[in-house]
Amino acid sequence: MTLAMLATYPDVFAAGAVIAGLPYGGATNAQEALRGMFQAPPRSSRELGDLVREASPNSNIWPSCLFGTVARTEQ
Repeated sequence: MTLAMLATYPDVFAAGAVIAGLPYGGATNAQEALRGMFQAPPRSSRELGDLVREASPNSNIWPSCLFGTVARTEQ
């Protein structure tokens, strides 16, 4: 949600940080969200960034979106 807010309302938010959670567009339902917590996203970093860029009316400044596959959610 943080990335969606930063991308959609750049005039309201000067900065923000996502500490934990799924990438923007990483899930469309609860089952996908749970799967996303335990597995790397099926989309590449480029594809995930494209989702954020497509959601934003802003064409000048983009949020930095860094996704990693090292940290895992432990059961």
